[in-house]
Formats: sequence, structure tokens, C-alpha cells
Amino acid sequence: WSRSRLINISMSQPGQTPVDQHGAGLTMDDIIRDPNLAHLASVDVAARRAQNRRPGSVRLPPSEKEAHPPAPHADHPISHHDAPHRALPPPPPSDSHAKPLPLPPTVASHQYQHHHTTTTNPPLPPHSRPLPPPPPASSSSSSSSDDRAYQEYLRRAQTEPLDDIAAANWIYRSGTDSMGRPVVVIVASHMPSKAANLDRMLLYAIKVLDPLVEQDYVLVYVHTNISSENKPTFAWLRKVYAVFNRKYKKNLKNLFIVHPSVWVKLTFRLFKPFLSDKFWRKLVYIEEMSDLFRYFSREQLNLPATITMSRPGAGKVAAPPVFGAPLEDVVSRPQNRGSPVPILLESALEYIRMRGMQLEGIFRVSGGSAEIKELKQKYDQGQHVDLSEIEDPHIVAGLVKQYLRELPVPIIPTALYHRTLDTQKGATTPNPASTAALRQIFLELPPIHQATLKHLFQFLQEVAKNFETNRMSPSNLAIVFGPNILRSPNETIQSVMADAPLINSATQELIMNCDQIMS
Repeated sequence: WSRSRLINISMSQPGQTPVDQHGAGLTMDDIIRDPNLAHLASVDVAARRAQNRRPGSVRLPPSEKEAHPPAPHADHPISHHDAPHRALPPPPPSDSHAKPLPLPPTVASHQYQHHHTTTTNPPLPPHSRPLPPPPPASSSSSSSSDDRAYQEYLRRAQTEPLDDIAAANWIYRSGTDSMGRPVVVIVASHMPSKAANLDRMLLYAIKVLDPLVEQDYVLVYVHTNISSENKPTFAWLRKVYAVFNRKYKKNLKNLFIVHPSVWVKLTFRLFKPFLSDKFWRKLVYIEEMSDLFRYFSREQLNLPATITMSRPGAGKVAAPPVFGAPLEDVVSRPQNRGSPVPILLESALEYIRMRGMQLEGIFRVSGGSAEIKELKQKYDQGQHVDLSEIEDPHIVAGLVKQYLRELPVPIIPTALYHRTLDTQKGATTPNPASTAALRQIFLELPPIHQATLKHLFQFLQEVAKNFETNRMSPSNLAIVFGPNILRSPNETIQSVMADAPLINSATQELIMNCDQIMS
């Protein structure tokens, strides 16, 4: 549209206001801004700026010009074929002005587009243009600096005496998990007080961890019973995170936080900007010790009783629970009423004898996990539990299995695990030799373990006798109960799979020959 207005622009005398073919006045600003009016450069620019616009003419802003094109003239109708890229015809001759050459189409189009798509600020000369920003600093220098700092800490950890820090036993390796990965335990309540040199604590942590973090590893941090005296400061934790190099963070596969407090969760929230999304998938909060023992055996972690008997949240030692407590401890309590067998096990088996003996899949079919958890909490809190109110025998059967699974020392202690499995090697079992060997192992058990094992397996023998209705043969029962009464001292997935046939065979023989072995 702007180009079409300029067709047949005439200026009869120098100093007069130029007009287009419609007689519309063109202001000086119009002329200055449009590079296509270069042939009007001889017009007195100063005079035209003083006389900004011809009286009576209406000047539209650029946005409105596009929306309100001028009406076509009778002599020169405007067509949509008059595209902006077409060159202007030469202006009429003038006596006092040189006739400019018409612009080539490509140049005119380029100037037109540049005029309407860029700012009016002139480009800076090359020597005055701002310098480009420097390239980002390489991270290799900072990484190598961090590695040098870590190597210095490692050198000190291997050479400086740290016996006093080690004596607190606040960080130690504790076997491997089910996938064969090293497990490291940190007991916060055993950490030296903050009055000690925190740098030396860091050195000892590096001394313990450095040989392990070259491969995948698991960390168990126990926050139970921590006090203000040995609670580490946020600044120290930040320093530890900075000193530990990449292998610590990359090879950490699980981080278990036992009994996390608000302070612990807030600290992790403060570290969130520095932690990757992968880290949060590795983090596991453990609110109850029974949840932790689903991942690790109690003997493996070697935690003190003041921690295993604690309840989450309060940070104080609560009344000792029933689940997870040693057999001797439970039987000696007044609530057990002098029975040589834990009252929970005794009452649960009696309930199943009355209401579940004929039930198909008893002990094999799982009960409701929510109901089992509720019953467990009632027993642990010392509440009265009336099992006769439970309608589903599978719930009570599940309670029995969980109680046996959480015993800190299984009914057949781990010290006798390999001897028990050895009875099933060689000749076909059961045979007189294997039965005699199992009886010898039974006689070596502590008295309360003997009484509990005998009570349980006499009951399982009754269940197996009802195989025609409940479909639970001695072999099926052995598969269910074997892993709960026989546990390896260093249990892994590989060892469980390798030992499963021997575990099942020994358990099956204990059920079938219960009277001979345990008389």
C-alpha cells in the first residue's frame, strides 16, 4: 500500500509539500522513514520538519494505515497486483533536481522489509559493538579440584589415628543385602558429640566408606534417640556432601532413613536443589522397625535393643513389643501367664484349630494385610486381643507367619542353620540317619525354643492330616514355614535359591517325624 501511494508523486517547485496521486499530503516524517523516497532527498528537510504536516491532511499511524488503505483513484485504480516487491516507476522530470535511478526490485524489496521489521536505531560500527559473552567455564577444572580435595581427605583418613572416633561404633559395615550389595549402618545416637572435631568424624566415615563405594552399596541411617548433643549441624552435612565425590552419589542404590524426624525431612528438603530426581527414588523412610526387617535380618544390622524397641516419633523407649522380641523375653513377661510358648502363638494356633483346620489353602492363602497390621499393633501396644472376633482364619494364619518371620533369632537359631541343612544331603530323606541328626539338633536348642518348635510342628502335623480338605500336605506346609524357621546368617537371593530344596526337605521331615524328633 505504501508503494502504491507513491506512484506519480509530484512536486512542482522546491519547498512545496509533496503529495501523492490523490492529493494527500506527505509529511516529512513519511519521507524520512521510507527509503523508497530517496529521489526526494533534495527537499529541504529542516523546512519540512518545521512544517510537520500540511494543514487539513490526516496522518494515520502505521497500524491504521494497514487497516485503512486509501480509496482507489479513477485514473489509477489500486490493484492487488501492485505488490511491494515491484520497483517504482521513475519520478517526473524536474528542472532543479537530478533524476534518480530506479531501485532494482530485489533492493527495493529488501529495503522495504528492513524498514518495516527492524527498529530505527542505526547499527553500531564494528569497533563500538559490545563484545560477545565469554564461553561458559569448563566444569573439568572444578571437578579436578573436588577430586584433589577428596584425595587429601582420603590420605589423612588412612594415616591419622582415629581410634577414639571408631570406638563409638557409629558407622560400620553390616554384611550385604539380598542382592549382594554392601550394607553400611550409621547409628546417629552413637555419633560423637558436636564438641568433638567434626573433621575427624568425616575422616573416619571416608575410611569406612571408600573401599565400599567403588561398587553399588546400601546405606541405613538410624535417627532413633538422637539428642541435640550429637545431632550434626547443617553446615557440616553440606560439607560432607561437597567432599564426597561422584562415586558416593552414583553407586548409592538405596538410602533407608529409620525413624525420620521433622528435622531430617526438612534437611533433605533444603538439599533438594542439589539432588537429582534419581536420588528421591532411592530414598526410603522407615517409620517402624518391622518395616526395616523386611529388607534385612535383625542379626545382620546388629542394632542395640534401645533402638529396636523404640517407637517412631517420640524418640523414647516405649513398652517392649511382642513382634520382633526374643522368645525368652516374651515368655518371661507377666502377660504370658507362665506358658513356655508365646501366648500369641498359642492362642492363634488354637483359633485355627477350631475354625480353619478344614479351610482350603490355610497358611498358603494370604490374609488381609491391613487387618494383620492392626492386630500386630494391638499386640505390640499391650491391648487385649480377642481373636474369636476375627471372621477370616487367613488373617490369623498370616499373623502367625509374620510373628515367626520377625523373631530376632529364629526358632532354629542361625548357628545351627548349616548343620540342619547338612542332614538332608546325600541319601534320600527322610531316613533314620537324617531323623537322628535332626533330633540331636533339637536337643541342643534352648528350652524355650524346644517348647515353641514342638508346639508349632505338632500343630502342623494336624493340619497335614487334613490334606484331603485343606490341600496342605507336609510338602506344601514346608514351603510356607521353612524360610521362617531356618534363616541363613548371611542371607542373599542366591543363597535362598540355592538352599531352598534343603530347607524344604528338613522342614518336611520335621513335620512328618515330629514325634520321633521332638519326643
